[in-house]
Amino acid sequence: MQTELDISTAMIPYGVLHDQVLTDVRYENGSMTFTFASRMFPEDYPEETYQKYSAFRRCDMIVTLSPEPFLYFYLETCPDRYDRYRGYRLNSAEFLDVIRNAETVTFLECSAACRELQIEFAVNLFAAKGKYRKYRKAAVCRALLDATNVQWKWS
Repeated sequence: MQTELDISTAMIPYGVLHDQVLTDVRYENGSMTFTFASRMFPEDYPEETYQKYSAFRRCDMIVTLSPEPFLYFYLETCPDRYDRYRGYRLNSAEFLDVIRNAETVTFLECSAACRELQIEFAVNLFAAKGKYRKYRKAAVCRALLDATNVQWKWS
């Protein structure tokens, strides 16, 4: 028996969110909502994509979580001159706190396998002070969520 999956149809429509700024993140009622400010430039997208999304200024990426979700949040630094890097495992409350207090957070990509949705963000915590100081060199944040559904609401 042979089974084939047409990769071209298994698409997660996140391309226009790449490099968009995360303005809010909420974890409530069994879902996580990531809100992005949307700003598009015609030279960055094909004409059809630009026409379809250019009027929107906001996108809510709503991730519906499993009833007892597995949530995994991780901050990583870039490798230093000795090719060493550091990682920080965060719980959901720490993740929300760090992301909300970062200077900027931008969407990089997301992928899905089975019911696991991985979202990657570029984070800027260079000027972090106090309890966030230890995260100053962090460059990437990964969120691995046990999801049942993902919606993108453009407005």
